[in-house]
Amino acid sequence: MKAKNEKIKKESSKIEWVYRAKGLGILLVVAGHILRGLNNANLFSGSVFTNIDYVLYTFHMPLFFFLSGIFFLRSLKKRGLKSFLLNKVNLLLYLYIIWSIIQLIVQVLLNKYINGHADFKDFLEILYLPKGQMWFLYVLLLIFIINAFIFSKFSEGYKNFILTISIIVGIYLRVITIEDYYVIDKLSANFLFFQLGIMWSMLSFKSSLNSVNYFFAAIAMVLVFTAVTYFNINNNRLDYDNQIIAAIVGILLISLISQVIKLKTLYSLGKFSLQIYLAHILFASGARIFLHKFLNVTDIYLHIIAGITFGVFGPLVLVRISEKYKIFKFLFENKIKKINVTD
Repeated sequence: MKAKNEKIKKESSKIEWVYRAKGLGILLVVAGHILRGLNNANLFSGSVFTNIDYVLYTFHMPLFFFLSGIFFLRSLKKRGLKSFLLNKVNLLLYLYIIWSIIQLIVQVLLNKYINGHADFKDFLEILYLPKGQMWFLYVLLLIFIINAFIFSKFSEGYKNFILTISIIVGIYLRVITIEDYYVIDKLSANFLFFQLGIMWSMLSFKSSLNSVNYFFAAIAMVLVFTAVTYFNINNNRLDYDNQIIAAIVGILLISLISQVIKLKTLYSLGKFSLQIYLAHILFASGARIFLHKFLNVTDIYLHIIAGITFGVFGPLVLVRISEKYKIFKFLFENKIKKINVTD
């Protein structure tokens, strides 16, 4: 019984760091979108904005593809190809459509206050052209589908070979630019990191680092990440979607920090990271619009604090409301298939 409990505890710790990494990641995503919103509203600009934007966007979305790849093989093996694909389509496609529509409705109603412009033709375009942050769900679903077909068609003995080839392909896709096709460009920029997540899941059982080693490894990775990003900024290499080393170092940094800092708050944020991702733009942008357009507040620090507060806790309140009142369950749950974000 003791051995069984130790095994369960070990498996739980393997999962918990991933949620803490998601918690850190979603804070970076919210912060990045807030800063870009301030830039688009002409409240924050210059080299400081450009450099911070580069550092954040170098790795925060690749991080989520990496973390999604970690549980891919386990989920595919558990569910089988058909059930796996149905689960992903019923969840990700459903949430993509629902939240694209919700966000566009709000944007159309608030056109005179928002940074961009939305009209009714955008509703038709969501079938092939994701709007705003919704591209992540669209591209993640495509990557799930591609990998599910590839890994289900070959036996276990070919798994390492397939993964190696897919990583090589991912490296090539990362360094090229496909500007004419937005979805393909985003897919090519992030495919590599999903494959690296799969690789991590296949190698992680060999890790024997303890807490002290993780701490020093995290310190070392901070120095490496600082050096890499400083070099790129100094040499005006700010095209983050084509960079590999900076993104991988950033991912490793967050992964190591998540092994060291075991805050329950980060774990909780990670558990609700997708819900926060879906709804944070509405709340954070709403806070900025209210402060700027109605109260004439231009202090960027106040905007950042308000944006992060509303951008993170607003969606969590919405989750609570959807759990309490059935009429709002559709926000995060496909009621037809009874699949929700936590599945």
